[in-house]
Amino acid sequence: MKRQITKAAALAKLGQFIAVRRLANNMYEITFENGFALQSYAALVAVKVLGESAWYFSEYYHDYSTTTAAHCTRFTGYDTKTRRAMMVNGEAVGMTE
Repeated sequence: MKRQITKAAALAKLGQFIAVRRLANNMYEITFENGFALQSYAALVAVKVLGESAWYFSEYYHDYSTTTAAHCTRFTGYDTKTRRAMMVNGEAVGMTE
């Protein structure tokens, strides 16, 4: 069963901002008190909340471009095909605007 959350609700779960680290051109890992996120340009691509088993993936941006998809794969450990399947079967949560 597909699960969804808004980007704002996912960010609210992360709590206080701690730090940002540049991974590559226009790719950033953002650390929060309750988890971390991957940002590509201005788009939130993936979120991991500590203590929750599911990842949150942007339904639109996690595979927006070849570069973004590759960074998301390295960041999460799941390739594009797996991320799509996880969102469809409810193992991951799809983030919407």
